Parts: sequence; C-alpha cells; structure tokens
Amino acid sequence: MIPHATPSTRLASSLPRYGLAAGAALAGAALTASGTVIFVSGPSLTSNVDHPEIEWDIDGGGTVDFTFRFTSLGNDVEPVAYGEVHADRAHPDNAWVKSAASDAYSVEALSAGFSVGPDLASDRFQNSSDAIFLFYGEPWAGGGTGLSLGEQYVGFRFDLSGQTHYGWARISMTGGGPDTASVTLHDWAYSSLPNAALQVAAVPEPAATATALGLLSLGAAGVAAYRRRRGTPATP
Repeated sequence: MIPHATPSTRLASSLPRYGLAAGAALAGAALTASGTVIFVSGPSLTSNVDHPEIEWDIDGGGTVDFTFRFTSLGNDVEPVAYGEVHADRAHPDNAWVKSAASDAYSVEALSAGFSVGPDLASDRFQNSSDAIFLFYGEPWAGGGTGLSLGEQYVGFRFDLSGQTHYGWARISMTGGGPDTASVTLHDWAYSSLPNAALQVAAVPEPAATATALGLLSLGAAGVAAYRRRRGTPATP
C-alpha cells in the first residue's frame, strides 16, 4: 500500500457519480481544504464488469470531468474475453499525465512528490479521446505501459470555470480475467489556484472542514459500506 497522510474527510457533493440505475441514499460528508490544496476522500469507486461506467466530477460542481469505462470484447476463434479500462475526458483540455511522448494513451504511475503542473511538457499529457489504465484478458491482466497492478498515484489536469487546475489521484488495479479485473479510484487532491503545480500525495492540514449533504447513487450495499468506512480510521 502506498503511504499517504489522509485526513478522515468525506464530501458527498464532491463525490464521483456512478453511471448506474441504483437506489439513492442521502449521506453526510466533509471536505478538507487548507491553503491552496483541496483534498477529497469518499467511498471508493470501481470500474469493472458490474459497474462498467463511472462519471467523475472532481470538484463537485455538477460537471463530469472524466468517465471511466470498462469494455469487454470477445474472440470468435478462441474462447477468450478481453478488453480494457480507460477514461474519456469531458473537456478538450482535461488530460492525464502519461508515460512518454511516444506512448499516446498509457497513463503513468507517479511517485510521491512528483510535481504535476504547467511546467510539464505538453507531450506528457494524454489529450486524445481516452487514456488507458488497464488491459485485461483471460487469465492475464496488466496496466498500460506506465501502470501496473496494485496501488499507485496518477496525475491529471482539468478545466474549472474556464481555467486549468492540476491534481493527483490514488488508484488501485486488480488483474485476472473480465470477472475480476478492475480500476478503483480512492481519493484525490487538486490546487484551488489555476495554473499552479501540485505535488503528488500532498494533502492539506486538517484546518477547515465544511460539512454538506449530497446525493450518491450507490444502493443499499454501497450505503452500508460507506457507513462502515466512516467508522474506520484512515489507513496509513
């Protein structure tokens, strides 16, 4: 597990939304912000065969910034199922930090302290229609050339009120075939200042906490898991 200092924070109005026709539940939540860093931690969101599409609203402003999609394909010649998990951008300037200029689609795993910001070369950002997180098959699975299975950090930029903001997210990926492969989004942070760099894994000191109510379409099982998480201290 990647070490990370995470205040126990929840903000339902800033949580990504599942693209599912599930039961709705109302839950209390909180956001931690200090200085220029905004940190959001909520119930983990997983893109897999059961939840093939997840919409991610980074700042909770009501606009989907990225959509994670789980795709599954079949092979008529051999009994093999395969596909990928990728993220579509909702704005032409939204992008992920990618592994190399020559690798047009693969998102890169970043180390804590890596600076995500305007000083990165433009060819380090994945600006095409989608970004690859996971390739899977039967029985193998692996990340795009810049990622691997397990937990890691990734960097992103997104449009907020017509200006570019930078941030990082903590994800994990599991392998196997289509029934077990997945990408999970755990938490993330972004700079409240436009065009300002943010170091990966940087979180605010728990200085100011705002509480809100939000609507999260998770269903009964998801609500129960959310309540269990609220009663569990953050794991270092």
